[in-house]
Amino acid sequence: MTHKFVKCSIFLHVSMAYECSMCAKCVHDRIKCAFLIEEQKIIVKVLKAQAQSQKAKFKKMKLL
Repeated sequence: MTHKFVKCSIFLHVSMAYECSMCAKCVHDRIKCAFLIEEQKIIVKVLKAQAQSQKAKFKKMKLL
């Protein structure tokens, strides 16, 4: 079993899931794009939470 065969096999299975309405590479790119968008949303949430905690910490220190 070569690497090339495994790669083609994965692309074929992904393409079959979309009933051949899109080529395998297009489906693969769409999945990667969706994954990266979701990751970006998570990062934004984490950064907002960190900013709020920093503000709260700064406010607490300012009151002391």
